[in-house]
Amino acid sequence: MATRIRAATSDDLDAWVALRQALWSGEISAHRSEAGTYFRDGTIAGLTHGVFLAERDAAGATTRLIGFAECSLRTVEPNQPPGSAAHLEGWFVQPDCRRQGIGRGLIEAVLAWARQHGCTRLTSDTTTSYAAHSLPAHTACGFERNEFVAGHVGPAEDGMETIGFWRVV
Repeated sequence: MATRIRAATSDDLDAWVALRQALWSGEISAHRSEAGTYFRDGTIAGLTHGVFLAERDAAGATTRLIGFAECSLRTVEPNQPPGSAAHLEGWFVQPDCRRQGIGRGLIEAVLAWARQHGCTRLTSDTTTSYAAHSLPAHTACGFERNEFVAGHVGPAEDGMETIGFWRVV
């Protein structure tokens, strides 16, 4: 089955919201509101964003969205090399589609977006609650661990320890 990585469009709203819900849980209305804002002005939470989706051919002439990556433009963070940074806000591939290069394809799209916006590095973070899948995935895509990413160190909202990453764009 062919898999394609592409930028999100407003036609993807419901499927993208479902993927966000699979990663972050929370109120579906909040995910819908953020997605709606993105399609109106290209921002989420006041930050310029890029959103990329992985789609795979399904039965008949339909396609199935199987993953996404969201990134934002960030100002220079302390303890990081100088220059603009993009931040990987969310990265998810459906469990039955993992370990097939789809996550890497999403990261490649994010890196291209970051380069187009003049960024010199891409940062990311996760919490220990996601570490079993997230650490190897980040490492496989060229990220290095870093103590400080995305403006915080220490406990995240879920009370778990934050793990930071960065890589050159």
